[in-house]
Formats: sequence, C-alpha cells, structure tokens
Amino acid sequence: MSLLTTIIMCTLLYIFAESVISFFGLTSDALLRGSEQIRFLALFFWMFSGYMTLGGLLQGAGDTIIQSITTLSAFALQVAAAYMLVSLGVLSYNAAWVCMPMGWTLAIIISHTRFFTGGWKKKAVAGKLSSTGEGRQERGESGAL
Repeated sequence: MSLLTTIIMCTLLYIFAESVISFFGLTSDALLRGSEQIRFLALFFWMFSGYMTLGGLLQGAGDTIIQSITTLSAFALQVAAAYMLVSLGVLSYNAAWVCMPMGWTLAIIISHTRFFTGGWKKKAVAGKLSSTGEGRQERGESGAL
C-alpha cells in the first residue's frame, strides 16, 4: 500500500514539480533547481518508501540497533559519495540529492538481508506470553490491569 501511494505521489510531484516549488515563493534559478531535485527524487523515492516500511517493521519487532546502524550507514554512504563525486568534479550542487538513492540502496540491502535471514525474530519488545498467561506467573505478574 505504501509503495502504491508513493508511486502515485511521485508521479504527481514529477508532473507538477514547478507548481509545488512555487508554493515556497521560489523563482528563476531556485525554482529550476528545486524542480530538478523533486523530479530526480521522484524517480527513486519508491526505494525510500520500501526501506522505511521494512525498517518500521524491524524496529517494531525490537530490532532497533540494526536499524540504527542501517540508517547511519546509509547516511555515511550518502555523505562520502557526495564528497568524493564533488571532489572529482563529477557532480556539483546536485550531489546532495543524487547520492540519496545510493544510501537508500544500501539501507534496503541491509534491511532485507536482516528480514530474510530472520535475525529480527530473536528480538522481543516484551516477554513472550502464552494465551493462558503462563509466562506471567514465572515473572510474578498477576495479569490484572
């Protein structure tokens, strides 16, 4: 569902990029650069949607440390790639957004690897309880609210 919503929103953003940017009062060169950024990211934002959905699932399952490392790794890759590509003269001002999909790709690889290998299943937010409440008695909980 999030992927479908993202594709629809990105299609609209791509088509109406100038109109969206003009809401912020930008004109001339700033309007062109903003439209360029929106159009570029609209092509790749589906990746971010997939990463955030799976990342939320893993965090909700209690696998927060791996997700923190994933986010930090993606950000580090974005910054390092942007710095390197600007230093080599390959990119200029657009390096800030051109390198975002690189980080998202790394995050997707790490998150999907973690999900499909099942490492997240070993994490737990709360103790495992049976439907009869047997686990509560072992921890001295009454089960009453």
